[in-house]
Amino acid sequence: MNRWLCSFVALVFFVLVLAPAWAGGPVMPRQAVKGTLIVVSNLEHADYEDFIAKLRPKYVIWVTPQTPRDSITMPPAGLAMVLFLLRSQPEGIRLDPSWTPDLPVPAGQLTYPATMIAATTIHPPGKPKPKPPWYVTMVIMAPNDKLMSVTLKEAVVLRDFPLAKPVRHEVIDLRELKAIACLPSVAGSYLGPLGSAAEAALYRALIDLRSFRVVGREALPIASAPAVMTIEQVRRIGQQLRVQALAFAELSEAESQCEEEIRYRTRHRSGVSAERQREFDELKERYDREGKTLKQKRPTADLTWAAPYRHREYTTSVAGLVKVVDVATGQPILTYPIDDSVSSEEEDEVRSFDYRWHYKDDVRRGSRSTDTYLCPLRTMDAIEICRSEVTSFGAFLGARAMLPIPGKDFVAEYPPVAGVDVVARVLSADGTDVFIDYGRERLAREEDTFSFWADKDLQDPDTGEVIETIKTRAIRLRVMDVYQKTSRCEIVQQSEEHALQVGMTLVLD
Repeated sequence: MNRWLCSFVALVFFVLVLAPAWAGGPVMPRQAVKGTLIVVSNLEHADYEDFIAKLRPKYVIWVTPQTPRDSITMPPAGLAMVLFLLRSQPEGIRLDPSWTPDLPVPAGQLTYPATMIAATTIHPPGKPKPKPPWYVTMVIMAPNDKLMSVTLKEAVVLRDFPLAKPVRHEVIDLRELKAIACLPSVAGSYLGPLGSAAEAALYRALIDLRSFRVVGREALPIASAPAVMTIEQVRRIGQQLRVQALAFAELSEAESQCEEEIRYRTRHRSGVSAERQREFDELKERYDREGKTLKQKRPTADLTWAAPYRHREYTTSVAGLVKVVDVATGQPILTYPIDDSVSSEEEDEVRSFDYRWHYKDDVRRGSRSTDTYLCPLRTMDAIEICRSEVTSFGAFLGARAMLPIPGKDFVAEYPPVAGVDVVARVLSADGTDVFIDYGRERLAREEDTFSFWADKDLQDPDTGEVIETIKTRAIRLRVMDVYQKTSRCEIVQQSEEHALQVGMTLVLD
């Protein structure tokens, strides 16, 4: 029975996944689901109808997770597949208990945030023997539309279909990171070019995500390496650059290993050494003395016309980490490993005058003799590894992280993040001159602007109920003169509801 089950599952897997992948055609083959497809989903149907259409079911039924299974009226075609297409929620997914037997995983695993792909086959109840028709059940889950798209693409190209063990990836929530500073890489003196390549690749990878405001080297007010910075220095950099996180590569090791082999390039010429000729002559003389006839007319060739050269195969490996550090706590938000190697080859040039007579045995032995040793770092190979690995970090964030969405999650003018943005207090407010505790010691500059943000309640006009509380800019100041510890400012903007007062906290724009 188990053998028959495995055969059937393998057939289903081949039809749904492998056949189209091998053929190089559409993602899903025509009539991949020959029957009725039930989609249990909390997503908008229109956004995923194209994906469902690629399955080519005979009938499609869309229901919500709260719909009881027994309430569904089945069409004439038999049930072929139940697809749970779910967007995970912080509070969990409310799934009607009648769907529990169909789930490939325990309902408790539908947690947040994560992506998941799981599948199995279900034997219809009431059948005494495990005979068809069976139907496939599949869970595809992600916390947002972008990661759902990534997970769908991953689901249809899996070569190792997750029947026994679901494919599950925890998702990193980075939506609070509106701005990131890309710092110089941490690398030893001999790794300098690698560090520069990793830094450039990291900056490009963050820019390409189009989710963060990325601050590069030209704006950095530091010269020390990120690895040796104290928490206070990290916070200070975050305040100066107005970012919530610092990103940098930390390269711990880079080396090249050479495997050298003596090889021979031969030509179609063979010869006889003097030793072999003398042995043959002595043997022929002995036969002649004994009155015997030596059938062999000439000595066996033991020389070949060849030129030796050295063939070298280099294996270059680089190890390290990409780190994203929270400036408020000084602790890593995430680390991504850099660990890869590449191989390259080179060999000596063989010239015509390098050819000599060599013993055939020496040529055969030379092709098998190798020597392995550490050699000077193959810098270009190592740089290529750094670029590739750091670029894959950007792809990792795109596929495994919840990122800010420009225009939706990101607001250009928004109040500061606690513990990150530069703040100042009002020391004096006499007429139009305002003094704040922000001077040269804190890198103040003329024309800097500070704002006071106030809460504003938005109410329902009919019921008076507060729908949402937002932050609005009530007061804005511009720095006119900078002193050692203080600055003189002028009032640029002030609302009627709020008056500037001593002790009020302002935020650097």
